[in-house]
Amino acid sequence: MANKTITQTISGDNTGVMCTGNTRTFQILSPKSGQAFTWGTSHSSLVIISGQGTSSIQIQYNGGNITGQAYISCQSISTCYIMSIPNYNLQIHYGGYSSSDYPVSGPSSACNNSYV
Repeated sequence: MANKTITQTISGDNTGVMCTGNTRTFQILSPKSGQAFTWGTSHSSLVIISGQGTSSIQIQYNGGNITGQAYISCQSISTCYIMSIPNYNLQIHYGGYSSSDYPVSGPSSACNNSYV
């Protein structure tokens, strides 16, 4: 009997940009019994800090220039299924912010102990 191919999905908090030091948790939705997982990331600055081998991991962004798309990958092995798990793209911020990231308006100077 041939193994059945199923597609699984990586889910997690990717609602905001990851900055240096941020951690996030990602998981496989509806894992199968006995399923083993091997997680990876697209860059050495994205570090798996817990959960390798399980259906849920926590990663941390340790800073550094990431060129191209940053992502999490996962491979899975099961005796009954062939797993298809698409990569999960991340939003990463590195470097400083510019005025175009957060435009500022108002007076060009302030008095002592005041905010602009």
